[in-house]
Amino acid sequence: MFLISALDGNPDYGIGDYIDMLKSSSSSRLTLSNFIRDRIRDGSLEIVPAKKKSRKTLVPSRKVQIELDKYLALRIGAAVISYQQIELRDATRKLQGPRPNGATVAPSTRTGPHGQAGDGRIERGAALPPRRSG
Repeated sequence: MFLISALDGNPDYGIGDYIDMLKSSSSSRLTLSNFIRDRIRDGSLEIVPAKKKSRKTLVPSRKVQIELDKYLALRIGAAVISYQQIELRDATRKLQGPRPNGATVAPSTRTGPHGQAGDGRIERGAALPPRRSG
């Protein structure tokens, strides 16, 4: 369904082309062809004009396209959040590492008023240079 949606009614492709693009070790060409035929019958896929009369170019129905778009939005959103968490974790590790002046950032096990963990405060006396009297 995503493949057909991505091709967006391109008249250069037909049912045979869709099946050729799929890689499945568990479904035969006949099984895939029957699946597509059943989706045309139930209205999930619609036939649009193709370059050749013998070719059937398909597009998802409006309802199916909306569901595919929702699913992709969720997956893309989850991927972006996951990527942001990885970047944040890496940045936090850098902050907790040694500083150029030798100070370190103390990881905190306390939770703040909104449940967030770690406040990233500099440890008291952590590698601070000695005071000069004067």
